[in-house]
Amino acid sequence: MEKVQRLKLKKNNTIEKVEKQRKVLLGLECLTVFLIFFSLHYSNTGVIPSFTPWLLIGAFVIVAYLRIFLHKKYYVVEKMGRTRNLILLIRVIPFAALAAYLLLPNTNGINGIAAGLLAASYFYIEDTLTVYMHVDEYNKILKKRKRKKNRK
Repeated sequence: MEKVQRLKLKKNNTIEKVEKQRKVLLGLECLTVFLIFFSLHYSNTGVIPSFTPWLLIGAFVIVAYLRIFLHKKYYVVEKMGRTRNLILLIRVIPFAALAAYLLLPNTNGINGIAAGLLAASYFYIEDTLTVYMHVDEYNKILKKRKRKKNRK
């Protein structure tokens, strides 16, 4: 009996750790995207070295890879309850960020700040509208669905 309880505690502990890692990686992803656009302005003006945006892009790729790897290993991703209009609205946000960077005035980095906020908000909105289920929970749901189909 104690062994079963220990296993459940271990499983819950790993789920909590993975959930914290997912949230930290999401925060890092949003931060690096914001800093990429923000540093583009200041690298053009000479305040920071010109290679800084490239370093940030590399950091973004690493964080995105870690986040994808974490999702594959522990989660089943479900994108439920989305209408076509909402999907289109979400997919327009990165293009709005690029348009904000290119079309807003380049004074004091306003275009970089606006584009960075839009791009970071895209990742945050996408994450909040996605349902993350642990693999075991998803398997239980699949078993229930199969039982219902077999009953009919």
